[in-house]
Amino acid sequence: MEYHDSEQAVELASKARQFVDDVVAPTEREHLGGGPVGDDVIEELREEARDRGIYCPQIDEEHGGMGVDLRDVLPLFEEAGRSLLGPAAMRVDAPDEGNMHTIELVGTEAQKQEYLEPLVAGDIASGFAMTEPRAGGGSDPKMLKTTAEKDGDEYVIDGHKWWTTQGSHADILLTMAITDPDAHPYQGASIILVPTDADGLELVRDIPHLGPDMDGHGHAEFVFDNVRVP
Repeated sequence: MEYHDSEQAVELASKARQFVDDVVAPTEREHLGGGPVGDDVIEELREEARDRGIYCPQIDEEHGGMGVDLRDVLPLFEEAGRSLLGPAAMRVDAPDEGNMHTIELVGTEAQKQEYLEPLVAGDIASGFAMTEPRAGGGSDPKMLKTTAEKDGDEYVIDGHKWWTTQGSHADILLTMAITDPDAHPYQGASIILVPTDADGLELVRDIPHLGPDMDGHGHAEFVFDNVRVP
């Protein structure tokens, strides 16, 4: 395939590659095999990324990013992925990158101020709660069992989630639940913001998995028992 990257895209990718070669990869080698690196290490890398002009380029400037068009950021994403720590260092790491993108696209102004801007700054973390134990939904939303029923000005959420990326470290979960059971399965589900300190939300465990966990994300299991959110 041929790619016609813009001048800005090429420049961002070049900066990202140099950053990974000079700073991120050596840091990874220092810590490889020693378990997740500390938050202080990630923050030092992020400060360096800010100084180099490659920190969270995909989010609008008004929310703390660089306001670069997503297509022009994609080459930087590739370069960041050359190291286990690269995405976190440049704040393009899953699940926060996708969660930030979602809140920026469809969140209210209040939600952007409360959650998006702290996420961009790295002050809080988020999880994406979609996958459920059998026979619930994995990658197929038609199988979702978690429900969110409207009660006045609140949603009441009941369900069981696992493999929630970064769940045990998250301050907020983007939770997929059925809000309209009578609608087509692709149209009857919603994403609801659930603070992890909400009453009725139980963090059961971090599920063991293969491979090193250098960024400390983990994959958590949650039970939602009459969890109420606005």
